[in-house]
Amino acid sequence: MSLHNQVNLGWHFYQNYFVNTDNNSLMNLTVDELKKDSTEELFKKKNKEITQNSYDISYFQNSKSTFDLYTAYPGLLLGSGYGHEVSAKGEFKLGFFFDYTTGLPIIPGSSIKGVLRSVFPDFKEDKLKNEIDKVRVAWLIGLLNNINDPDFLKKHYEPASLTKVTDEEIKKWINITLEIFEGVKDSAATKPKDKFYSIYERDIFHDAVLKFAGKDNLIVGEDALAPHVKDNMTYEQSMLHNPVPLPFLKVLPQVGFSFHFDVKNSSLDSKLTKDKKILLFQKILLTLGIGAKTNVGYGQFTNELIKIEQKEAPQQTTRTEHQHQQGGNSKRRPPEKFESKSKYERRAEQVAAQDQSKVIHNTTNYPEANESMMNSIDATIVEVKSGTIVVSPHYKDSENISIQGKTDKKKGEVIKIKPTEKSGKAEKGNLKFIKAALIK
Repeated sequence: MSLHNQVNLGWHFYQNYFVNTDNNSLMNLTVDELKKDSTEELFKKKNKEITQNSYDISYFQNSKSTFDLYTAYPGLLLGSGYGHEVSAKGEFKLGFFFDYTTGLPIIPGSSIKGVLRSVFPDFKEDKLKNEIDKVRVAWLIGLLNNINDPDFLKKHYEPASLTKVTDEEIKKWINITLEIFEGVKDSAATKPKDKFYSIYERDIFHDAVLKFAGKDNLIVGEDALAPHVKDNMTYEQSMLHNPVPLPFLKVLPQVGFSFHFDVKNSSLDSKLTKDKKILLFQKILLTLGIGAKTNVGYGQFTNELIKIEQKEAPQQTTRTEHQHQQGGNSKRRPPEKFESKSKYERRAEQVAAQDQSKVIHNTTNYPEANESMMNSIDATIVEVKSGTIVVSPHYKDSENISIQGKTDKKKGEVIKIKPTEKSGKAEKGNLKFIKAALIK
């Protein structure tokens, strides 16, 4: 089956994926047949069809959004615990979570709620003096004390001193936890109508849906695990053999998700207004990430679309390369402080700081470049330097242009430019403007 952008990806991944070209189920193959090279080639073709196809995400374009986040390298894993294999060579080994109706990847609201809930203290009374709860509360207090900072989402903040986190403070945050995640209005009340908020008064955590496709208008891609230990071999024996890659599906980097919450002002802390809750939730998601394998970098987000003009780093490194990256030796490094930003965010910021022209605005919703734009086109100012203005032209998938000249406009404002040099052709869909001049 050749896929098109209207296909239900979830149905194809779990149903049609296991049907061969003769419309026969691969489930009926013997174990030996599943291990044949011909079966591997069949699945490689199916994997390529899935990962190199653009899917229509317009269904979600008008959905409500509280804020947008973009996946960072290496990507996002959702639903990896679901079963998805028949022990065949070349098949995707891990499951994936799709919206049932559209077949597109979504992040369930329950998963988002669970990540946020993990940061708050446990509401069980016997855990009151638990040191983990004390650390959680200290971090939340540290964030809330700095939440009015304009750069709140970009900076790292130290937790409050543990000596200042009293039992009363922990009790207060336990009640806040009950209020946000359990809908409890008064834990001491006995009647349900007095104890719980109505569904209309509670904080609601909606699914996060696709807002923007990634590079080349793609959403999902292929990745692989490479375990060394093989069946019927000891660990020592396996070390003498090459690893066997196990392919799996992931959401690609630079894919935008729209997160939506319906939250209310807290009745327990006047500082925790609905706007402050949104900022706090966004900070937690940017710090912890979401989904599977976050401990090795998956599931991390940025709140700005950052384009890095370099090839993605390889998934695996040799031991020598790894030691070199760690500073030339294999000694275990001391644990680092709990950072509010992922290392992928920090790396992207470093690259962007080195070359501001690599930071781009999201141009997904702009029209395709056409010849009429050679007369005049709007552009957003990305940076103003001495005698040079870096702009982002308003056409789809545009690249920033450096223009010699001066302007009274500031970063973020829109100006008119006239393209003076181009490449590609509009009819082929690859027209780009390379140079331009200011229109006074």
